[in-house]
Amino acid sequence: MIIAVNTRILSGNLSNSKQLIHQVESIAAMQPEHEFIFIAETAFPVQETVYNNVKRIVLPQQSTNPLLWKLWYNYKLPSLLKKTGAAVLISADGVCSLRSKVSQCLIINDLAFLNYPELYTKKYVRFIKSNTTLYLQKAAAVFTYSEVLKNEILKHYGLNEDKVAVISPVVTKQFTAISWERKEQVKEQYTEGKEYFLFSGDIHPKSNLINLLKAFSLFKKRQKSNMQLMIASQTAPQDAAFIESLQLYKYRSEVKLLTNVNDASLAEITAAAYACINTGSAAAIAIFGAK
Repeated sequence: MIIAVNTRILSGNLSNSKQLIHQVESIAAMQPEHEFIFIAETAFPVQETVYNNVKRIVLPQQSTNPLLWKLWYNYKLPSLLKKTGAAVLISADGVCSLRSKVSQCLIINDLAFLNYPELYTKKYVRFIKSNTTLYLQKAAAVFTYSEVLKNEILKHYGLNEDKVAVISPVVTKQFTAISWERKEQVKEQYTEGKEYFLFSGDIHPKSNLINLLKAFSLFKKRQKSNMQLMIASQTAPQDAAFIESLQLYKYRSEVKLLTNVNDASLAEITAAAYACINTGSAAAIAIFGAK
């Protein structure tokens, strides 16, 4: 069976690209009898796959408005699916092809367009709000990464509960335990030997980092410890308001900001952390909608 994976949302988004591609490739490794095709509209931002049953196809288009988005999803994508003989389409951006007869599975990363529409362009909010109900009805199955998001989808769109499933992110082999001695070396390198909380993800308004600073302030006032906060991103900052707030932040000397971190360094930083922080951020940003 040929399984197509729409990775259009991942164009230019390194961390989300790695998560989805690793997730699907881990399935491909366990299902060598099936072929997996990653489809994007621009070049893939992560390295080539090592699996023989996985290949990548770029279906190019300059997507700048809803008409072009519909052209890609409802005409160009169905044509490619027919040409490749795909039996299933997995869409990582929560958007279905309304004209394709192929069975489709949606991955819903967030409903931020409902809760935080200011983070998106107005044309994207209009587009996704007016079509999401159709996409959810069209999909054979819907996947999310948390029970909270699943319940939110059920509440807003009235789907049958058995249509929505919660899946777990994949942890790559690099993320593993390290020795006590190596932990001490990592802490010495980044936080002068002090323990630290770690946030790992994009420095973007959707990552809720200003509220993270507020929470860290409360922690410091109450605990009066030398605990540090490390914010590690594999990309450049995309949140000017957060960077400005950090410069004026009372505990800024105890916040370590790392950008463009490579995989090996992030794995060790994670292994040496006292605890990792989930800010409640959404996992993905639609490249055509994010400001």
